[in-house]
Parts: sequence; structure tokens; C-alpha cells
Amino acid sequence: GAHAHAARGGHRARDVHAHAARGGHRARDVHAHAARGGRRARGAHATHPAEVRDRAQLKLVGSRQNTLIETGRATGTLPGSVKVSFTLHGLHATSRFTIYAHGGTISGVGEGFVKSGRTGYDTFGGSLRLTGGSGRYRGASGSGTLYGSLYKLNESIKVQVDGTLRHR
Repeated sequence: GAHAHAARGGHRARDVHAHAARGGHRARDVHAHAARGGRRARGAHATHPAEVRDRAQLKLVGSRQNTLIETGRATGTLPGSVKVSFTLHGLHATSRFTIYAHGGTISGVGEGFVKSGRTGYDTFGGSLRLTGGSGRYRGASGSGTLYGSLYKLNESIKVQVDGTLRHR
């Protein structure tokens, strides 16, 4: 890895991390590149599924009929800003989402069921499917599960997503 390379007289590890801090390759990208033997993965066949776990806290920014438009920040494997359209059809819910991550976007759809709660919160759970992406996530695909809560007083949403991501 980068640290072993530093021990052999290459770039010092702190220089690699400083480069990452200045907007260069992130340290985990450098480590992943080194783990592949220093070669870039080529083509769709070079993809490996990556496990993803993200959490997001979203706030209502608009609505139309039975659809809530929410934005917020995701933390975890794919940090970034998030925009979600969450549509309620009785107890069935569908969503469309985009994550604006470092180096590109990831889009997808979700569906599941809402369970009414007594303490001001409704809970929901379901599945999601990635439909594409841009930049470094071009050709993104994958699937997973989602669950969370909707606070009825201000219609804010907390959600956790667990799944698998494939991209070029």
C-alpha cells in the first residue's frame, strides 16, 4: 500500500494524505489503487460489488399533492447531499432519490410500506434499486434495503440504507 511504498523511498504517506486534503485522490482511492496492483480497473467487467451503508437526515423543502420533496446530508459509505421525492399511496410509499457524492451522482428508486406510529412518528421499510449515475458512478447499479422514520410534526425523514453498489 501507500505506507509500504513510503518505506521503500517513494512518496511519504503524509504527502499522499496531504494530496488528498488538497482535492487530489482520496486516501481510500490510493489504497484501493495499490490493492489492485497499481493498475486501473477497465470496463464494466472490472467492477466489484461494494457494500454500502448510509444514513441521511432529510428536511421538507416542498410538497405537491401526496409527494414530499426532502433534502439533506448522507453520511457513511457514500457521503454527500441527497434529494428525495417521497410519495405516499396510503400505506404504500415510493421514492426517487439522487445522492450528490464526491465525483458524481447516484440515482435510484425505492418502495415500501409505512406503519403509523403513536408518538408522532411513522416508520417505513422497503427496498431500493439504483438506476444509474454520473461521473465516477456512471453506469451505477445495485440494490438494497431501506428503513426509517417520518416525523409527522414537520415531515422530516431519517433513513438508513444498506445495499450493494456496482459502478465502472
